[in-house]
Amino acid sequence: MSTTSYQRFLWAVGRRVQMLRKSRGLSQEQLAEQLGMDRVSIGYIEQGRRSPKLSTLYALAGTLGVHVCDIFDGLEGEMQADASASRRAALALDMNRDDADELEHSPSL
Repeated sequence: MSTTSYQRFLWAVGRRVQMLRKSRGLSQEQLAEQLGMDRVSIGYIEQGRRSPKLSTLYALAGTLGVHVCDIFDGLEGEMQADASASRRAALALDMNRDDADELEHSPSL
């Protein structure tokens, strides 16, 4: 697994945790307090900046009222959709850059 795909995976896990937290009406601080963690750690997990330990994922799932597998369910599809969207955005940027280069190098009217 490449670093980029692992980063996308962490980001997708974080988004799932955030969605579950918000659907329960909890702030990051409230969730952190219930878990005995600090709010910054929750934020880092939700942003995909920190790889949570399995024990943390287990505690998160329990606090959010889901099974650990629910955090991961469907993530591969989301990651593929996000990767496709990223590729389309990069292609659009390249096309815009090519158009700008064409205009820059075309003779003026």
